[in-house]
Formats: sequence, structure tokens, C-alpha cells
Amino acid sequence: MALLELVAKQMDPGATGFWRDFLLGMLKPVAATAVVAMAVALSFWQRLGLEGEMLYATARAFLQLSVIGFVLQFIFTQKNALWSLLVYVFMVTVAGYTVGQRGKQVPRGKYIACVSILVGTAITVLLPVPLSVFPFTPRYIIPVAGMMVGNAMTVTGVTMKKLREDVKIQRNLVKLLPGGRDLTVGHRARARAGVRPPQGPRPRAEVTEARATVRATAVERGLEAAKVHQTKTEATLQKSLAETKVVLQSTLETLESEQKALESERMAQSKVDQEVLALRSRVLESEELNTRLHEQSELVILRSKLGGKIGLLSRT
Repeated sequence: MALLELVAKQMDPGATGFWRDFLLGMLKPVAATAVVAMAVALSFWQRLGLEGEMLYATARAFLQLSVIGFVLQFIFTQKNALWSLLVYVFMVTVAGYTVGQRGKQVPRGKYIACVSILVGTAITVLLPVPLSVFPFTPRYIIPVAGMMVGNAMTVTGVTMKKLREDVKIQRNLVKLLPGGRDLTVGHRARARAGVRPPQGPRPRAEVTEARATVRATAVERGLEAAKVHQTKTEATLQKSLAETKVVLQSTLETLESEQKALESERMAQSKVDQEVLALRSRVLESEELNTRLHEQSELVILRSKLGGKIGLLSRT
């Protein structure tokens, strides 16, 4: 109820300067939406088929960030330190659950991840408070805790993933105990049944042979994993080459169509040039005809004048 009352107070359109602050605050979301619109348009133009996922992710991010913004605004206005601790515990729990989901094959992975993140980040987050680096307020505790929990989640996830891969590859080496004693399935079954295994160290040659067998098995599994990885890489490369071939083919078709269009434009331009030359020659011919007609008219005028003068001379 307190959160809803706070939201109602902040969303009062009749408050002084509400619309100015609202419009200024919407500049960055509008700019980000323009970038997303450009990405959606590019996906539609390139026929990638990612428009629906982009729009869904944008709407989900907008809704999540809006809710988190209102919640953080409510928490920042509270003076009780329990709200900061509650948010910190919530972030640690979500981070531990996320890491545990990634490392499902690790026994009790979620609990181990939660405890690791809690212990690792509690010292970093809470130690600066008694040292007077910053006060124990939500405005300082939540951002610092968010950065520390995020980094701890990444490191814990990578560590659990690497541990799982190493245990999976070197499974037989993990089963072999120091001193040559073998912790196999049969040995465990005898131990559960109450049958004591033979005491004393095993012969050195037998231990060496067992270790060599384990190492050979590990090498074989490593080679199999490398072959699987190589097969996946080849499939990915073939897929990439096929997509590149399709893109190059479409580009070539586009270039051919553009070349044909340029050739048609050149032919049309040459025809226009020929017509212009023909019109220019006609204009020149008409000018020559006009010049000749003018000269002939002048000659006729001169002849008439000369005829008139000759007539006057004959009369005199």
C-alpha cells in the first residue's frame, strides 16, 4: 500500500512541473526505442526473422525496468535498514539459484552457490560501512551489492562449470585414491554390505598399470570430446558457409540486376545523345538555309536597285 501511495503521489499530472519532467525523462527512452526500431527494420529488410523476438524482449525489458524502478524508488525513500538487507538477500538468492541451474550436475549446487556468493559479497559490501566509506543506506548499499553479486555470480558460474567439465573428463582419476586404493562401484558395494576390503597396499606394478589405464581412458575420452567438438565446429562452419553462399548469391543477383539497369540507362542515354545530335544537325541545316535565303533576298534587292538606276540612266 505504501508503494502504491508513493506511485500515486509521483504520478500526479496536476503537480507543478510534472509534464516538463515527464517529457525530459522520456527523451532517453524515445532515443533507445528509435535504435530498437532501426534494428527491427534492419532485421525485416535482411529477412532475419528476429522482429518478434526483438519486440517481445523490448516490451519485457520495459516492463521489468519500470517495476524495478518503482520498487527501488520506494526502497530509497525508506529509512529502515531492513529494506536494504532484504534486497541484498533477494539478490543473493536469485544469483545462487541462477548459478545452481547452470550447474545442475554439481551436488547441492544451489546451496553451495548461495553460500559462496553470500560469504564473498558480504565482506565486500558490509566492510566499508564501519570504515565510514559510505553510510548504510539503500542509495549506496544496493548499487554496490548489485555489482558485487553480479561479479560473484559470474565467477561462481564459471568455476562450477569448469569443475563439472573436469570431473566429467577425469572421472576415473577422481575415483582412484592416493596409495593405489580403488574407490570403484564394486568397492562401494562391498563397503555398504559390511565386507571389508583387502588391507595393505597393492603391488606397485598393479598400481602403475591401473594409473596407466585410467590415463589412457582419460585420453580416449578427451579425444572423443575433441572429435565431437570438431564435428560441431565443422557443422557450424558448413552452416556458415552455406549462409554466406546464399548471401553472396543474392548479392550477385542484385549486382547483375543493377548492371542490367545501368546498361539500359546507357542505351537510353546513347539514344538520347543520337537524337540530340540529329536535332543539332537539323538546326545547323536550317541556319544555313536561312543564311542562303537572306543572301538571295539581298541579291534580289540589289538587283532591283541596279535595275532602277540603269532605267534612270537610260532615260537621261
